[in-house]
Amino acid sequence: MGLAALKVGPLVLAGLLRPAVPPIEGETITRFDQALAATLAESDATARSRERVEILYRAGDLPGALREARDGLASAPADLALLRRALQLETALRLPELARQHADELAQVLRQSTFDEEARRWWAVEEKALSEGVQELEAHRSSLASAIARARWVSLAVLGAVLAACLAMTAARPRTD
Repeated sequence: MGLAALKVGPLVLAGLLRPAVPPIEGETITRFDQALAATLAESDATARSRERVEILYRAGDLPGALREARDGLASAPADLALLRRALQLETALRLPELARQHADELAQVLRQSTFDEEARRWWAVEEKALSEGVQELEAHRSSLASAIARARWVSLAVLGAVLAACLAMTAARPRTD
């Protein structure tokens, strides 16, 4: 599916973001492995990847869903649904480097896309929320690195103080010759 289909409007946009397979509860497909096997009938590789990502996501296999999304993006790097889901998964799995890469790619694809006004507003809000999630991850990673560095310095200072105290006690101890 190309970007031209997104020009139609929010109904197509909503269809793009809705899982391509029927809901698991109450439908004929009751097992995730059966749902995954059913995707093999899909001839369009990008649509198949989207379906598999959603199935794995609903099954709770977030790393598997991310792997499938990345595989799909290898063949369709401008697919908005795969980019969006990959970014959501990378944020959930706390992978800031990958999330930053896909956030930048999503922003680039959106700049090159033409939408109607409603779809453009929706994507602007969505991209902002996803980018903020990535920024939070990056800030957390940075603060974690700073905390680790401080903890190392404090540990070294405490170790130095203990060694100095041991040396002082050894030097202060009377010698018995």
